[in-house]
Amino acid sequence: MIGPALVWLPHPARGSVKVDAGGHGYTLFVAEPFLQRIASDPILGAHRQPFMTKFTLIPAELLTARLDVLVASMEALVSESHEMAQGASAALGLHLGVVLLHLWRCSGLQDAQGRSGQSTIERFARLIEVHYREGLRIGDFAERLGVSHGHLHEACVRIGGMTPLAMLHERILEEARARLRQNEMSVEQVGYSLGFRDPGYFNRFFKRMTGQSPGAFQRSTGARRRQSPSTFASWP
Repeated sequence: MIGPALVWLPHPARGSVKVDAGGHGYTLFVAEPFLQRIASDPILGAHRQPFMTKFTLIPAELLTARLDVLVASMEALVSESHEMAQGASAALGLHLGVVLLHLWRCSGLQDAQGRSGQSTIERFARLIEVHYREGLRIGDFAERLGVSHGHLHEACVRIGGMTPLAMLHERILEEARARLRQNEMSVEQVGYSLGFRDPGYFNRFFKRMTGQSPGAFQRSTGARRRQSPSTFASWP
């Protein structure tokens, strides 16, 4: 194989790449949870999911036109992973997304059945952003989308790699972490602000999703608690 080339080796496959003297390149190892988070993006994830479990080799003749963009993203991944500055996780996700999207474009893989499901999952993601704090059931979302519960479930799993409930829970968890990091509210207040009427249920939800209680997570941020709002009207 003559470079430039791009090789995607999915977990748990094993393999090696030999580079001749004078050659250079990048080797990127991505943790499965982080990869799944990127792949579950409702818009771009639909393009990346079909090939992510397959060995893929992109030869030079297909890669050359995109080489500058890919090299820039790979260099950014190296830089962000070494510096780990504020927002590094988001930056890593964006650049990894660029690499995966170009990998998909070069691979020639198509999901002929994905258009209807992709539209559904995109609309579902937009509804989540608006209503994730309201305690809606997945059936409620499906009704608002005008599709069956089964169609929504199938579209999310096939295209996004996650169930609708998992997508909803991930969004709630993302917001819970952000609010706990701010240290402006108590754990109970964070739970209430996200639609949890029972503080105990919020604690169980957070621990099931992360392996630690929200209080422990908040303490682990190392930030000192600022003065908490004193009235319900002060809550977001």
